[in-house]
Amino acid sequence: MHMKQWHRSSSIFEAFSFALRGLQAAFVRELNVRIQILIGTLVVCTMLFLQLPLFHMAILVLAITIVITLEMINTSIELISNMVHPEFSETIRSAKDMAAGAVLLASIGACIVGVMILFPAIISYVLSL
Repeated sequence: MHMKQWHRSSSIFEAFSFALRGLQAAFVRELNVRIQILIGTLVVCTMLFLQLPLFHMAILVLAITIVITLEMINTSIELISNMVHPEFSETIRSAKDMAAGAVLLASIGACIVGVMILFPAIISYVLSL
């Protein structure tokens, strides 16, 4: 019987395709990723509508990207942990909880940044009507 072997990507295009496959898997597999992408899309549409300064848009895009990236890392830690150690372990639980905590912390920070940037812009837009 022939078993599949792992191999390093042989070109930048192959590496890119692996990364895209990972993004697709996260989107299909994880509800939280889909929710975060939806919220991120709404924020991007709002900032484009409000014509925010480029610097503010860059900060918001970075905050959104950090949250989604950490969610994917959290999912990876959970998948690997479950595969390597399927039975309950306090250490594995702590690792998973810490990864989830990182996502929560980034999400709270992103929300604060979003409010700090979007709230004044929305108020200014509403007052100009």
